[in-house]
Amino acid sequence: MMMRWVEKSFLLVALFPLGVNAAGVTFASGNALNMDNNKITGLGAPTVNTDAATMGLVNDKISSHKEDSSAHHIRYSNAEAVSAILAADGADSTLDADKVDGLHASEIIWAAADAVHVTTVLVSPVGTPTENGNALRDAVKSIPTPRDASSPYLIKIEPGVYDVGITSLNMLEYVDLEGSGEKVTKITGSVCGSFTNPVGTINSTNNLEMRFLTVENRGKGDVCSAIGNIGVDMTTLRHVTATAVGTGDYNAGIYNLQSDLSIIQSTASATGAGKYNYGIRNSESSPSIIETSATGSDATNNRGIYNINSSPTIRRSLLLGSGGDSSTGLYNATYSYPDVQFSIMIGENGSSKNYGMYNTGTRNRFMYFYSSTFKGATYSIFTDPMTSNGIYVELSSSLLEGPGVGGTSDFHCVYGTKKDVGYSATDSFCQ
Repeated sequence: MMMRWVEKSFLLVALFPLGVNAAGVTFASGNALNMDNNKITGLGAPTVNTDAATMGLVNDKISSHKEDSSAHHIRYSNAEAVSAILAADGADSTLDADKVDGLHASEIIWAAADAVHVTTVLVSPVGTPTENGNALRDAVKSIPTPRDASSPYLIKIEPGVYDVGITSLNMLEYVDLEGSGEKVTKITGSVCGSFTNPVGTINSTNNLEMRFLTVENRGKGDVCSAIGNIGVDMTTLRHVTATAVGTGDYNAGIYNLQSDLSIIQSTASATGAGKYNYGIRNSESSPSIIETSATGSDATNNRGIYNINSSPTIRRSLLLGSGGDSSTGLYNATYSYPDVQFSIMIGENGSSKNYGMYNTGTRNRFMYFYSSTFKGATYSIFTDPMTSNGIYVELSSSLLEGPGVGGTSDFHCVYGTKKDVGYSATDSFCQ
């Protein structure tokens, strides 16, 4: 209908082009030229004395228009028009209003988003867990240099399982790793190392943050960790679940070697039939552990957090050793002096020994604990008399749940409480 109107309009202009005097064409009295919705209405018949002149002018214009080939086009049916449009658009769009150049509207949105992701790499599942793991590894390798604090990068991982196999995923400085949630994004592997090189499924590095994902180690070797931090500084693990579920000799959710980092609102665990399971193992390290759960369970020996030559800061956290032969919430070995506040340390379900906290190889230092709970059926706190001396342990506003304290430490309690059968205040010696 639109094309026919255009055709008539052209004819009208052709008949009476601008600058042509329509003298001699008159209309009957009382009739007017009225443009109403692009239609000419209200015209009376031409007067008799001008009829021949009018008809002659119209016939001349029609004849000249008819002879002008450029003034005509092929008339299309509806089906012919659709076919002509499809043939010309080059995209086989089938006239889908949701598509432009063959792309769905949602694809255009993502393409536009990708166009502005200058420093973000999006990793999506592409097939099997192994194929996904290879895609993740390629994404890390694709990060350009140089990078620094003013030009960091982000790797964003969509929901899925990403298996990196027996080779660690080695992170890069100034490149954050972000999943889509601890319950939906999992990076798994079977990577094992040694005490001097405790590599994990993921090896962290300086100046980065990992968040909103789960990291798993299924290894069966010597020392198997979900996350290995070796010589790491200025790094944060936030809302991360790190779990070792294999049957290695020594398994750790998080293994810190000569590292100072922050572990915040995270979960670290090691389970399975190994020799030793650690939620977190610190060696020559001083991490800050805040609002975090650390659990070692089901091995022969289980530790929530194990320290050797380490002095972590622990706040509002749960440290749990459970099952096996010996279980301890917080185990301090060889010059380890943690600073603990508002935390709970539990050793339970061990067949022979259960300690809230156990100290060995600690000498001539002060250890301070505030508003915390120590629970163990063998001792709430015990210091090994064969390896330790000169240790002063102060407990302020804390609860001893179990037989209390034992060993060679000089214990001092301020506003302490103990629970054996019932609750009672401790004396100044924590008894």
